[in-house]
Amino acid sequence: MVLLVLAGGLDVARGLSPAEQVPLFSASDQVVARRIRETTSPRARILHAPIHNSPVALSGRQSLMGYAGHLWSHGIDYQPREADLRQILGGAAESVPLLEKYQIEYVLIGPAEMALSPPACLSCFSSRYPVVFEAAGSRLFHLRGRS
Repeated sequence: MVLLVLAGGLDVARGLSPAEQVPLFSASDQVVARRIRETTSPRARILHAPIHNSPVALSGRQSLMGYAGHLWSHGIDYQPREADLRQILGGAAESVPLLEKYQIEYVLIGPAEMALSPPACLSCFSSRYPVVFEAAGSRLFHLRGRS
């Protein structure tokens, strides 16, 4: 009995230690999410990297695709959409019909999108679309406001 109580106490102590406090969203993510809320309409659809902790999730805006692991665990066939997402972020000229198909209004390119393999084509979006804002290493491009 004593060993069980001590083992439980150690587990609780570990859970309360600062080493176990890993934030889901960084301060930079929170800044980007706030800027998205300030500059986009509530119904806007934003394309971003398919990760579980994108600033878009904090903004309350629609997303083309979230984390593939969540989609897979619910039995959703996400692979065609993920292939389209990667093609769009790659900046291919033939991705324009995909942007219209999914009714994408904005593209967020930040550290997560640049960490994809292959990385997002920042120069492709910079040369074609206006930047809505740049904050915390991220840029939000407005696709309906083509240059």
